[in-house]
Amino acid sequence: MEKYRLYTNGMVDIESILNDWFSNEMHNHIESFDKNGCKVTIFIADKYFLRINSTLTLTTIIERSPNNITAVVITSGGAEGLFGYTYGSEHSAAKPILKLLKENGFH
Repeated sequence: MEKYRLYTNGMVDIESILNDWFSNEMHNHIESFDKNGCKVTIFIADKYFLRINSTLTLTTIIERSPNNITAVVITSGGAEGLFGYTYGSEHSAAKPILKLLKENGFH
């Protein structure tokens, strides 16, 4: 499992951008709710990779508060075998979404 946390104080509509991106994934689920005055949106996508003989899951959680936006990107399921080698698959799966977030003001 790999986990990344990014922030921005900009008011970009990242939920719409991520909705478009995740809609292109084969299997996805998107859920939004309010929690303690913050809007939380969870994006989940999974895809089977022959290279690692495993289904890899990419989860992105967006928490929008009045002053900033937090994005948490988590990849999991990319490990193979007794020792759990990922062969870089989890990092590779996170790269496009991290790039998209950084292009929209996250750091």
